[in-house]
Amino acid sequence: MIKKTFLTSLAVLFMSVFVFSQEYKFSAGPRIGNSLSGSIKYAYDYQYAAELLGGYYSLANFEDLYVSLRGLYHTEIRTVDHLYYFYGAGVNYIFGDNEAWGITTAIGMEYNFDDLPINFSIDFSPSYFFDDKYQFEINPGATLRFVLY
Repeated sequence: MIKKTFLTSLAVLFMSVFVFSQEYKFSAGPRIGNSLSGSIKYAYDYQYAAELLGGYYSLANFEDLYVSLRGLYHTEIRTVDHLYYFYGAGVNYIFGDNEAWGITTAIGMEYNFDDLPINFSIDFSPSYFFDDKYQFEINPGATLRFVLY
């Protein structure tokens, strides 16, 4: 009896790791907000992900290109299936005439569609740049990613 209870408990624990985990490993797609960019996201653990962003930093001038790397922590909102909130931080680098580097944070929500290989996220990403032009920037955005695997 103890052996059956132990094996059942072990099976439930093992399955719960997959129930509350990120639903994909690798996704990519466009992000629009104050910037126009692409997003590549890799979930390397059930709660941790890395996101690489790159594109035009400002929709106002389309001159400065940027790249950003963020580490993100995801938590499932258990009252809604496939909905997660996330937060994290990272670094930015702007190329071009207004070259600058800075730090960024992120907080947002992500929804993974059940029947489609797509996820949608909205986020708020304030950044601080160590230069004279940009200084503090607020970059809200929406991302539509295609789940590759």
